[in-house]
Amino acid sequence: MAFALRNSPDAAPWVPGVGRLTRLGADGKEDLIIQEIPVRMLEARLPPGASGQVVLEWHMPKDLEPQALYVLEVWNQEGNRSVRWKGLSL
Repeated sequence: MAFALRNSPDAAPWVPGVGRLTRLGADGKEDLIIQEIPVRMLEARLPPGASGQVVLEWHMPKDLEPQALYVLEVWNQEGNRSVRWKGLSL
């Protein structure tokens, strides 16, 4: 997966951390972490106001439920800022 990330002009530099894929249960709550992987960028960090391409390379387990929904979170190195997508299907 790849996407463009823009760091807010008033934010601290964004340093890549980890990506986390979590399954949602039938009640819509997160119930199982599937994988955590490193976040990759060409840049070592995104300065305030800058944009960059973020890449996550997944090797998906074969036993995932095809009808399940997931949350993908991409965290900075400090673990205090993230981008989050909820309700993804694979």
